Amino acid sequence: MSAILSNLQDFTDRELAFFYKYRLVQYTPQTKEEITSFIFEKRQIPLGKIETLLKTPTPQNAFCKRCGSDKIFDYDVVYSKPAFKKLSYYQWEDLKANFNKKNQIECFVCGNIIENPNETYLDKILKFIKGN
Repeated sequence: MSAILSNLQDFTDRELAFFYKYRLVQYTPQTKEEITSFIFEKRQIPLGKIETLLKTPTPQNAFCKRCGSDKIFDYDVVYSKPAFKKLSYYQWEDLKANFNKKNQIECFVCGNIIENPNETYLDKILKFIKGN
């Protein structure tokens, strides 16, 4: 069994629906075939049920606001300070620390970026307005 299929074993039907919609495109054709076979044949989730699960509201207290999952991972990204906080293009602290890196948190199920250190206040306001 491949690593991705062993991860999918623990997914709920709702999480599989969101994974199918948002993450399937990033895999190779062979892996896509394994994933779809797992969803449709092994777990026996029909396409109609996937569409229904995608439309169900996400709980208010969910960690990921898109799919409601708590399956997340994090990684370091290069952090660029907002222009109004920059003193110069290269700051001593950036050179000293090989540029600043901060933690970005992403949902493993649907790929939603939960915490983005480079997100501006305007981005946050627009995200709030859109309901993401």
